[in-house]
Amino acid sequence: MTAVQITLPDALAQRARGEGLLSDDAIQRLLEDAMRRQAD
Repeated sequence: MTAVQITLPDALAQRARGEGLLSDDAIQRLLEDAMRRQAD
C-alpha cells in the first residue's frame, strides 16, 4: 500500500468529507474512473 497526503482548501475538504469522498474506497474509485476516462 502507498500512503498519499493531499492539501485541499478547507471548504472543499469539508464538502468532500460530507459527501464521503475522502474515504480510501471513494478515492480509489475516483482515481480508477479518471484513469479509465483518460485511456479512452
